[in-house]
Amino acid sequence: EMSGTEDHHVTTLRLGFVGCGKITCAVASGFCSEGGHQPVRVTVSPRNEQKAASLKAKFPDLITVASSNQQVLDESDVVFVGLLPDHAEELMPELKFRPDQFVVSMMATKTHADVIRLTGLPADQCVRSVPLPATSKRQGPVLLFPPNKRAEALYSAIGTPVSLEDEGQMKIVLCFTSLISPFYALLDECAGWAERAGADRKAAGAYVGAFFSALANSAKETPGDEFRDLVEEAATPGGLNEQSLKALNEAGVFKHFAKACSAILERQGGTPPPDH
Repeated sequence: EMSGTEDHHVTTLRLGFVGCGKITCAVASGFCSEGGHQPVRVTVSPRNEQKAASLKAKFPDLITVASSNQQVLDESDVVFVGLLPDHAEELMPELKFRPDQFVVSMMATKTHADVIRLTGLPADQCVRSVPLPATSKRQGPVLLFPPNKRAEALYSAIGTPVSLEDEGQMKIVLCFTSLISPFYALLDECAGWAERAGADRKAAGAYVGAFFSALANSAKETPGDEFRDLVEEAATPGGLNEQSLKALNEAGVFKHFAKACSAILERQGGTPPPDH
């Protein structure tokens, strides 16, 4: 009988991946990559031959390409499921999960109850997760529901697990994943502006990337209810930040970010907050 997180350490586990989309490949790559703990081995499904083969080529000592999804289950202690929702309904009922298996769903729209139903496993052996592409570099947040020590221990090897007590909150927090392109668009706008003003595009770009990375690092180490302090701290009266903050506030820029998130929440069937 397994007990305590020491037995669930990633270095003692065989991990399996059913499905082979972008996120599945990112998570598998993260676990296999240098710079952190690696599992005993990783078995991937043959669902996307090209992607499975490229993973195998990248990490030949760790990756095994199974001949079927059932083989993935048979050779794994922990199974990550990254199937498309429709495929999951089709394929998962045919799979036989072992009673002691631990299942981590990476299917964005499947609830925790769906995962229990599709695997036939107890609630504490199933967890719902939302990893991001950055897990391939062992970075970024991973949303989890329900809070689960095993899943937190696993994901802490390749990112920052953020557990939610209430599944309904997942929809809300997930809206931020729609801000990847807008964030890069801001950086691109800054670097393009510098070039038009007469600066070297490459140098300006290098500065912008490192600059925003440093700001993001400070935010990562700051509790979420203290972000306002970071705003105030930098906005010295009569200073440059105060001027830019005022100009962008007057143009309603930050409210537009909130509006964009509200539209994404509505698209998921959620109820956005009133405009503030």
